[in-house]
Amino acid sequence: MMNQRFEQVDQRFDQVDQRFNQMELRRQEDRQEINQRFAQHETRLGSMENWMRTTFVTVAVVAVGVAAQLFYTLMRFGLKP
Repeated sequence: MMNQRFEQVDQRFDQVDQRFNQMELRRQEDRQEINQRFAQHETRLGSMENWMRTTFVTVAVVAVGVAAQLFYTLMRFGLKP
């Protein structure tokens, strides 16, 4: 009688242990997936940063060019700034 009781408790513990291991495995898989997604977002962010920097530099160069052209035009027509 007592022995059977111990067996039941033992089985219960085994079941709980198995469930816990399954949960732990699932958590590890989820963590891997999260890390992969984070890495994707990081590379996307990096490319976006590069794109923004390139755009900013291009706009700055164009602005300097337009300012120089305007200055040259004003000087040519004898309008002193």
